Amino acid sequence: MLAGTFLSSTGLALSDFAARRQKVAVIGIPISDAIIWEKGNRYTFHIPPTTDMHTRLLAKAAAQLPAKRWATIAPNYEFGTSFVAGFKTHLSKLRPDIQWVSEQWPALGKLNAGPIVDAINASRPDAIFNATFGADLVRLVREGTVRNFFKDRSVVSAITGKPEYLDPMSEAPPVGWIVSGYPWYAIKLPEHQAFVAAYQAKYNDYPREASVYGYITYKFLAAGLAKAGSTDTDKLIAAFEGLKFETPLGPAEMRAADHQTDLPVYIGTVAIKDGKPIMADVQEEAGAKLLPSQAEARKLRPTTNSPPLATFLWASSSTAACRRFLLLLSGAHTVGSS
Repeated sequence: MLAGTFLSSTGLALSDFAARRQKVAVIGIPISDAIIWEKGNRYTFHIPPTTDMHTRLLAKAAAQLPAKRWATIAPNYEFGTSFVAGFKTHLSKLRPDIQWVSEQWPALGKLNAGPIVDAINASRPDAIFNATFGADLVRLVREGTVRNFFKDRSVVSAITGKPEYLDPMSEAPPVGWIVSGYPWYAIKLPEHQAFVAAYQAKYNDYPREASVYGYITYKFLAAGLAKAGSTDTDKLIAAFEGLKFETPLGPAEMRAADHQTDLPVYIGTVAIKDGKPIMADVQEEAGAKLLPSQAEARKLRPTTNSPPLATFLWASSSTAACRRFLLLLSGAHTVGSS
């Protein structure tokens, strides 16, 4: 089996590789919807809540705000485009009066905060949806704070509530932002408290979101292996589909229809406690309430899991051979250069 990855683009690449090699892949951190729906395949299983699950809950909170003019900013790759598309879709359904006045698409890791802030400011938004993270997020918050960009504006921000991303902003946290994330200090399940205690005892630190989803990934693998009693690919797939297993975030099920778990999503507002930024007023939504029905999910997936014929041709033949075969297949009688 294959397991892991961090960025959504890498998760999609691993999923594609697994389908071509007909080996099981379990995606532990990336959250792109395409992994389970648009580009889903029978070999790939997905652990964390998807971008669509996050945006449904964030849009529900955003719909309660008086803001009508919205701007968006997100990294220009699969993760960012999925988040913006999902948020716009769900918020527009809840609030048909919304206007989308600006979109900014900085390259991942290369956000030039000054010009971005100026460009968004020129569109005079009432509120902002943000999906930048890591160093880009720090730059955006720092520059926006210096310029009073966020003053009297609501901000809804995807995954900013992760300790990974809140902790680096301790000196100037984005207080009041509505965020999704992992409020490890607010989850009172006995299973989660036991996980936190064990993690702290081993590492002398508190867990990050990647910590808990990494742990859940291997809990899933262990439960599936035990059920399958084999490492045979087909037997593993049969065992994984519909598998119910225990996690620090409560019982979970790997849905057979789209290979997605029903783990919960957490949102809250950024606040300061004991000098550190945290998620306050935390709300938890069960994953089952944020996912389409399994019948609907099946319709979102490809009708076949076979890679396109042209892909095999390009991989195994010369360019000329590919052209000849594809042209013959389409009924052409001459071979051109297109």
